[in-house]
Amino acid sequence: MHSHLKNLAVSALVGTAVLGSVYPATLNALSTADAYRFPATFVFTPEITPKATPVVLKVTEPSALDLWLEQLIQKESHGRTHVKILDVNGKYSYGCLQFQEWTFRAFGEKYGLVKPGAVLEPLIYDCELQKAIAKHMIQNDYKLWQSWYTSVVERDLGFPPRS
Repeated sequence: MHSHLKNLAVSALVGTAVLGSVYPATLNALSTADAYRFPATFVFTPEITPKATPVVLKVTEPSALDLWLEQLIQKESHGRTHVKILDVNGKYSYGCLQFQEWTFRAFGEKYGLVKPGAVLEPLIYDCELQKAIAKHMIQNDYKLWQSWYTSVVERDLGFPPRS
């Protein structure tokens, strides 16, 4: 057991060294917040042998719209995902982008992201799902940014970038 832990620790150190030597600019460009906000895929070889393959780092570059949506989340919910607020129209708004049930269901089903008839809770609190729906909405009909009029205009976020 002790030997296995030692090998794992050595493998982790060697893997880090290989990763740092292969991709130093990429590693320096990523902040801790980026690591949590934008998913990266790591392939790690647990045991380093002379024939081991190098560590592969794949980072997906966020689009301008992805970055705008992150700012919108801050304006809408201050980054909170499990928030439910009674809106001025007497209906509840949910999650990080403050979707109302009808909007979430209609556009989620339209883009194939929510199954027809699906129970909305806990889906409506899924921030990644809300971002995907919002992104489709704006990409397919730019004027739908108006769903977040207060944040865009009154809270000075500014208009979303056009694709």
